[in-house]
Amino acid sequence: MRVWRLDVWHGGIDEGSVEWFTSQRAAKKRNTELKRTFDDLTEWEPEPVEIPTNRTGLIEWLNLFFDTDNG
Repeated sequence: MRVWRLDVWHGGIDEGSVEWFTSQRAAKKRNTELKRTFDDLTEWEPEPVEIPTNRTGLIEWLNLFFDTDNG
Protein backbone atom coordinates (compact mmCIF):
# COMPACT_ATOMS: atom_id res chain seq x y z
CA MET A 1 0.00 0.00 0.00
CA ARG A 2 1.42 3.39 -0.96
CA VAL A 3 0.79 6.41 1.25
CA TRP A 4 2.40 9.85 1.25
CA ARG A 5 4.27 11.36 4.19
CA LEU A 6 4.69 15.10 4.62
CA ASP A 7 7.14 16.38 7.23
CA VAL A 8 6.06 19.81 8.43
CA TRP A 9 8.65 21.84 10.34
CA HIS A 10 8.43 25.51 11.22
CA GLY A 11 10.32 27.56 13.76
CA GLY A 12 12.86 24.83 14.46
CA ILE A 13 13.10 21.12 15.16
CA ASP A 14 10.73 21.31 18.15
CA GLU A 15 7.83 22.75 16.19
CA GLY A 16 6.66 20.30 13.63
CA SER A 17 4.74 17.19 12.81
CA VAL A 18 4.30 14.43 10.30
CA GLU A 19 1.09 14.16 8.32
CA TRP A 20 -0.03 11.17 6.23
CA PHE A 21 -2.10 11.20 3.02
CA THR A 22 -3.65 8.74 0.61
CA SER A 23 -2.47 10.64 -2.48
CA GLN A 24 0.42 12.82 -3.58
CA ARG A 25 -2.07 15.44 -4.75
CA ALA A 26 -3.64 15.76 -1.28
CA ALA A 27 -0.20 16.02 0.35
CA LYS A 28 0.92 18.76 -2.05
CA LYS A 29 -2.33 20.65 -1.47
CA ARG A 30 -1.74 20.53 2.30
CA ASN A 31 1.87 21.64 1.82
CA THR A 32 0.65 24.68 -0.13
CA GLU A 33 -1.86 25.52 2.62
CA LEU A 34 0.84 25.28 5.27
CA LYS A 35 3.22 27.54 3.32
CA ARG A 36 0.53 30.22 3.40
CA THR A 37 0.12 29.81 7.17
CA PHE A 38 3.76 29.69 8.28
CA ASP A 39 6.35 32.10 6.90
CA ASP A 40 9.23 30.06 8.33
CA LEU A 41 8.04 26.69 7.06
CA THR A 42 10.83 24.37 5.98
CA GLU A 43 9.74 23.21 2.57
CA TRP A 44 9.50 19.46 2.12
CA GLU A 45 8.16 17.49 -0.77
CA PRO A 46 5.70 14.73 0.04
CA GLU A 47 7.49 11.40 0.24
CA PRO A 48 5.95 8.12 -0.97
CA VAL A 49 6.01 5.34 1.61
CA GLU A 50 5.28 1.70 0.84
CA ILE A 51 3.58 -0.05 3.75
CA PRO A 52 3.27 -3.84 3.55
CA THR A 53 -0.30 -5.12 3.73
CA ASN A 54 0.38 -8.61 5.07
CA ARG A 55 0.62 -9.11 8.81
CA THR A 56 4.29 -10.18 8.96
CA GLY A 57 5.45 -7.41 6.63
CA LEU A 58 3.48 -4.78 8.53
CA ILE A 59 4.94 -5.84 11.90
CA GLU A 60 8.48 -5.79 10.48
CA TRP A 61 7.86 -2.34 8.95
CA LEU A 62 6.48 -0.96 12.22
CA ASN A 63 9.43 -2.34 14.20
CA LEU A 64 11.86 -0.81 11.71
CA PHE A 65 10.36 2.68 11.54
CA PHE A 66 8.43 3.23 14.77
CA ASP A 67 10.66 2.31 17.68
CA THR A 68 9.90 5.37 19.86
CA ASP A 69 6.84 6.62 21.67
CA ASN A 70 7.33 10.23 20.49
CA GLY A 71 7.41 11.30 24.11
